[in-house]
Amino acid sequence: MLKSEISGLMCERDPEEASASVPLNIVSLLEPSMPNFTVSPLPADTSWNSPYSVPIQVIVWLIIIVLSLETIIGNAMVIVAYRIERNISKQVSNRYIVSLAISDLIIGIEGFPFFTVYVLNGERWPLGWVACQTWLFLDYTLCLVSILTVLLITADRYLSVCHTAKYLKWQSPTKTQLLIVMSWLLPAIIFGIMIYGWQAMTGQSNSMSGTECSAPFLSNPYVNMGMYVAYYWTTLVAMLILYKGIHQAAKNLEKKAKAKERRHIALILSQRLGTQVGVSLMLQSKAEKEKAEEAQKDSGYTSNQAGVS
Repeated sequence: MLKSEISGLMCERDPEEASASVPLNIVSLLEPSMPNFTVSPLPADTSWNSPYSVPIQVIVWLIIIVLSLETIIGNAMVIVAYRIERNISKQVSNRYIVSLAISDLIIGIEGFPFFTVYVLNGERWPLGWVACQTWLFLDYTLCLVSILTVLLITADRYLSVCHTAKYLKWQSPTKTQLLIVMSWLLPAIIFGIMIYGWQAMTGQSNSMSGTECSAPFLSNPYVNMGMYVAYYWTTLVAMLILYKGIHQAAKNLEKKAKAKERRHIALILSQRLGTQVGVSLMLQSKAEKEKAEEAQKDSGYTSNQAGVS
């Protein structure tokens, strides 16, 4: 039956028109029986069409290459130093620094170059939809990992300075490792849901057009602002409070150190002054003794002369 309807449509028109309309009529006939599929709004487009001039692109790439290499080499040196230097690896708190170095190292590898490609290409993503989603997931996750790790480092310093006894009793390699794992796992869960599961969670299709590559939750101002406040401003305020406590504790320690130094100086001065007074008294006593002996000799000599006369 489908074949006869197609043949009838072809016979009613000219051969050229009929041949051009065949695919359209087939699709229109088959459309009711086909399920609805969501087509990706980000087709692969590997063409390079930068709105910037070649000299500007060269300058930007040179800057990004320098920044990327500096980030990669610097953080790699931190990781290597931790692995080969025993005095560094023995300190449990240095594991937070290694975790921060790993996240920043990956950002230096994937963050700067791909973002530069995206911007210099006129904000057109040339690597396809899957690569876009993967890049967004890694970039947002690693940035939040870095923020949380810096917060853990600040809290660790605060506890070691302000609550030293409790900190030494509480700290252990297992607890430190657990906090590091949570600082990686929590951002991965949050942005895995927000990027990969946004459409299933909200029922909203991705509104990106062409080859744009941006996080889907950015289209919702309430979610965007809530996440911005939650993982940026909250951690910033917490770190400011902790650093305020560290600064106050350092000032108190400095006052105690200065007071101890003043007491030490006063003790030394008192000892020196006491020694000088003792020496002066000893010399004075010796001088008086010598005067007494001379006076005694003079009195003896005078009595002898009187006896002779």
